[in-house]
Amino acid sequence: MEAHEGRLNHANIPKRFIGARLSDFNNQIIKDIEKFITHTGWASLLVLGPVGTGKTHLGCAIAYEIAKTKTVLYTTLYAMSQKVMADMNDNSKKETYRYKGAEIFQKVGVLIIDEMGRSFTTDAEKNRLFDIINYRYENLLPTVILANKGKDELFHSIGEGVADRLRESMQGLVLTGKSWRK
Repeated sequence: MEAHEGRLNHANIPKRFIGARLSDFNNQIIKDIEKFITHTGWASLLVLGPVGTGKTHLGCAIAYEIAKTKTVLYTTLYAMSQKVMADMNDNSKKETYRYKGAEIFQKVGVLIIDEMGRSFTTDAEKNRLFDIINYRYENLLPTVILANKGKDELFHSIGEGVADRLRESMQGLVLTGKSWRK
């Protein structure tokens, strides 16, 4: 139990979603998520759906479950990009930016990236995303992607190299319905 709490403390789950659990969702979603969690080797989970359908809530519930057995990190694409790019632009880290800034995202047991495809302003950001996803792919580390876009639009926005790696062992899940926020 202490190990679970320790991993949860480092999972970066937003305060609003600390109480998120798989039991908040229907049985089919729970079954699909449990299949992903128990999969060994490289796997990616793509959760798509309109704004407000519970993707972030589900991502944080997944983080809670995964933290029972391994390290997990929840982040938004923007926050991840800002961290990596800030470290890349730090002159003291110039020679090792690919490993220092990206390392926390590359090496965590399971990485959950929310708002994927929402914002890229430079090719450098796209290249850093490729570095992270490629490292995870080569080292068989699972990744969860949460996005408001359709799959084709998302894959176009993140680039073919990233999309191709995610596709190889991807489970897809689409959340539908009205916004939970209304």
